[in-house]
Amino acid sequence: MKVDPRYEQLSPAHLAFIAQLVALKDVDPNPSRPFDLFEMHGSPNRDLDGDKLLMDEGIRRYKDGRVLRLGMNSLTMAECTGLAYIGREPWYEYLLDNDIPEKKIVMIGGNNTAAESIGMLDMCQTFGWKKVAIGSQPHHILRCFRTLVQLMVERGQALEAYCITTPGIRWDQQMVKKVLPTAGADVIGTLFEHAIGEVQRGEKYEKAPEKPGDYIPHATLPLVLTYLDNRAQMAAAAMKDGESQFSWLSGAASPVPASATPTKRVPILQGTGA
Repeated sequence: MKVDPRYEQLSPAHLAFIAQLVALKDVDPNPSRPFDLFEMHGSPNRDLDGDKLLMDEGIRRYKDGRVLRLGMNSLTMAECTGLAYIGREPWYEYLLDNDIPEKKIVMIGGNNTAAESIGMLDMCQTFGWKKVAIGSQPHHILRCFRTLVQLMVERGQALEAYCITTPGIRWDQQMVKKVLPTAGADVIGTLFEHAIGEVQRGEKYEKAPEKPGDYIPHATLPLVLTYLDNRAQMAAAAMKDGESQFSWLSGAASPVPASATPTKRVPILQGTGA
C-alpha cells in the first residue's frame, strides 16, 4: 500500500504524538453499527486491577450493544508463568461474574501481541467479521495497533479497526512485566520504566528482523496514519450502505484454526496454576 507522502515528511516527534493521540482517543464515528469483536490483548504487565479496567470497558460496551463479542487470550495461568499476561482464568471469571454470556467470550491464543493479532485476523476471516476493536493499557495500545495494521497489509485482509484503552494509569504505579528470556530482562518499576520499555520495543520492531521470522515488524507510523485515512473513508461508506468496503487491500490469507471458546466455567487456579 502506498503511504501518503504528507506523513513521510513529518518528524518522528510529530508522528509519535499524532499516532499516540489516535491510539488513546480513537472514536468510532458510527456507534450504532456495533463491533463484531472487541479483542482485549493479554496484559502488558501483571496487574489484575489494570486488566479489570480494560475488561470493564468491554463489559460496558457489550451491555450497551456497541460490542457483539469480547475476545481474550486463551493461555492458562500455568502457561503464563514467564509472560506478562497473568492467564485466562481470572479474566474469564471476571467476565462471567459481570454477566457476559459464555458464548459471547471468544478465546484467542498466542504468547505475544503479534500471535494474538494473527489469531484475531484468522477468526475474523473465518466468520466474516469486518468491524473490530482492539484493547490494551494506555502505554501498550499503540504497539498493538501498529502490529495489526502491519498484518492486515501483509495478509491483504482489511478490517475497520479501532483502539480502546483504559481511563489511565497512575504515574507512580508499580508494575511488573515478565519478558521471555530471549527478549531481554523483566521490566519492574513505575509507568516511567514501562513507557520507556514500550518506546524501545517500538523502535526495535519497526525494523525488519535480522533473522527472518524472529518477529513480525510493526507498521511504520506513516503507514498507520495512511490506514486511518482509508478507514475513515470506509466507515463513511459503511454508514451509507451498511457494510465496509476497503479498496486499498485485496486478497486474503488462508484461515488457520482458532482456539475454541470454553464449554464450561473455568475455575480460578491458585499460584502458578499447576
